[in-house]
Amino acid sequence: MKNINSLISKFTNKAIRSFKATLALMLVSLSLIIASTANANEQIVYVSGEPVAAYGAGNQLTIAYDATNSSTTGLGLRVHYDSSKITITEFFDFFNQDSISSPDLDPISDINDYDNNDETDAFFIANWASLFAGWPGVLPATLVSIKYTVQTPNTAVLENDQTPINFTTTSNAAGYQFIAQNYVLDITNDSDGDGCPDSEDLFPYDPTECYDNDGDGIGDNADPNDDNDPRNDDEDAFPFDPTEWEDTDLDGIGNNADDDDDNDGVPDAEDRDPTDPTIGRHTQTISVVDEPIAVIGSTTLVDIAYSTSDNNNMLPGLGFRIHYNSAFLSFNQNIINIDNDIVVNEGPFEDDQDYDNNSATDKYLTLAWASVNGNWPQVDLPATLLSVKFNVLEIAETDTLGSTRISFSGISVSSGYDFEAINYDMDVLAATWDFDGNGQVDALTDGLILLRYTFGLTGETMTAGAVAPDSPFSSSQVQDEVIKALIIADIDKDGQVDALTDGLILLRYLFGLTGDPLVAGVISYGAERSSAQEIEDYITKFIPQ
Repeated sequence: MKNINSLISKFTNKAIRSFKATLALMLVSLSLIIASTANANEQIVYVSGEPVAAYGAGNQLTIAYDATNSSTTGLGLRVHYDSSKITITEFFDFFNQDSISSPDLDPISDINDYDNNDETDAFFIANWASLFAGWPGVLPATLVSIKYTVQTPNTAVLENDQTPINFTTTSNAAGYQFIAQNYVLDITNDSDGDGCPDSEDLFPYDPTECYDNDGDGIGDNADPNDDNDPRNDDEDAFPFDPTEWEDTDLDGIGNNADDDDDNDGVPDAEDRDPTDPTIGRHTQTISVVDEPIAVIGSTTLVDIAYSTSDNNNMLPGLGFRIHYNSAFLSFNQNIINIDNDIVVNEGPFEDDQDYDNNSATDKYLTLAWASVNGNWPQVDLPATLLSVKFNVLEIAETDTLGSTRISFSGISVSSGYDFEAINYDMDVLAATWDFDGNGQVDALTDGLILLRYTFGLTGETMTAGAVAPDSPFSSSQVQDEVIKALIIADIDKDGQVDALTDGLILLRYLFGLTGDPLVAGVISYGAERSSAQEIEDYITKFIPQ
């Protein structure tokens, strides 16, 4: 038993000593490893910055170097890349100090796959060696910069394409560890990130520009006139079309191409103002001359004028209708003033078709002129074509002022012209200055009667010796006519009818006075109608024809 215990004790002590020895050896080894790591020198190769490549030419990147110490014996370097994507076109900024060999544009096939990457099938090499361990002398250092083209794929361009740039060493300085900081190069189709792909971007490295519509070298964003036409962009409806710059009718067709710029239905070639929709073709215009009136129970003469917008008096002719209201007017006769080439003078007719779009005008007359030689009317314009005599009918409420429409509608116009109707609302009045009803207006009858009435005389006193022998009216009937005429008797329009203004004015006019002698001293201070011409024009409106 004693021998057994002794053996066990010896074995245990031996094991403990062995374990301690092993542990000590491990600690020494670990300390050596740590010391070795802490003292390791590095030579590091990397891509400077964060370059991004774009499809096509114009790309570049820089390969840089750093190390634990700026003085080494040199470096042998391989730069690996995918030759199916990258074609190197130029090396520049090469670090020449202690250069043994500079890079060559012809790629070297990476058949040995030095960088353990199947994507990189080619590389170029560069070598530096310093006899006195002075390379590179400065840190960090640019080893070489590269210009290259990225091949555009035959298929659709990838949105997130990439290609690796890797580094291996053919030889590195003794006591130094080579560190390759490989780089994955992003390939973009938009070098400047402006949203315009490089395939379309004429300024691929200017994020503010993409297109140059007029090819003047100034991008469209900076160019005030992108199509180099007569208008700057801010006034150009078509800033990228050098043939167009205005679109008057906003129909999307430029004025140069649009044959109706104002969309009024009239081709520009026939339009007096192609850019104003309110102005169309030249017109043949029919209107009423001056301002005739209709006095109930009498006749009135309405002169009809003709003109053209271009003053052309040598045209093939014209056909039109004259519309009127038969409740107010009864046709008497047409008096033709221009009778050359007249071919139609007919009517009245019932206006069942409402040619003038006015239901109140229920009858019309038809007039037409046609020139075989196309030289109608061959007189100075405007000209009075004809005069229409109407009988003015007795109507209800004749003590009030009313009106009746004289309107026109076209039947046939000359080629290239439109028919223009200037319709007229003719005043219908209940009275004239013919108070005694003999059909004439005279100073010592009608003029004297109004003056007496405005002085307050009535009945026989008003009419004594002042009624024409051929008058059909009694004194009371004459007075009725004067009362009816009060609606027109405020000649100077001061708001009242007075003897020494309105009464005296009419008497002077009927005695033949005109101009200043007509109005001298007889116009009221509040008169709205004060000049001799205004007074004359007003009086003559109420003298029967």
